[in-house]
Amino acid sequence: MMTAPETLTMRVTVIAGERCADNFEVIRRGMSIGRIMRAIGVPTDKPQWTWNCYVHGRPSSADDNGTDHDL
Repeated sequence: MMTAPETLTMRVTVIAGERCADNFEVIRRGMSIGRIMRAIGVPTDKPQWTWNCYVHGRPSSADDNGTDHDL
């Protein structure tokens, strides 16, 4: 029996009612599991996006975040 692949959803982050441009919350099974956002103040030759992932009930580690050149 084949199982359906996991689905991740990105939605724009909203803080105090304000939508944050280039800032997304990552949702899995209805729970927030991380963020992907454009890095602020980063030189153009460096990765422009930063991400983090968290699993509820598990401590974060160095492998749970990173950077990349594009979304």
